[in-house]
Amino acid sequence: MNVPYCVDGPSLPNSAQLARLQDGRFHVLVAGTIDRLICGPDHILANEPLASALRSLCADSLTIEPVQIVRLATGESWTSHSELLPHDEITPESLDRIDCAGLGIWHYDRRGLFVSPPLRQRLIEAGFADLEFSAGFSHWGG
Repeated sequence: MNVPYCVDGPSLPNSAQLARLQDGRFHVLVAGTIDRLICGPDHILANEPLASALRSLCADSLTIEPVQIVRLATGESWTSHSELLPHDEITPESLDRIDCAGLGIWHYDRRGLFVSPPLRQRLIEAGFADLEFSAGFSHWGG
């Protein structure tokens, strides 16, 4: 298949949901497992192993910023994740114009992560087979 793949974290029944605070930290809005990849309404967060793999595979195509995740009620905090900021955006309208030949990475509205087929394969080979990949925008029903 020659279209980018939408990437999601493993489907875990008890995944945490996060919200960005005004100071840039991420608050645990709904308690649960802090997954390898967390996509929210305005963020894409990856744990250190995944962020490191993406840094080594396609560093020229994205910025990776360390973040702090906090649970305000308990005072707990984690620095295990970074925000992924792919430089290029993909949309349903631009899907057929995307060059998928190399190790490409894109965002959709800062809430969805997309990778080219070769980058998907490299991630699987690097031990990230638990990530879920869906072709194009099929994840959103399109």
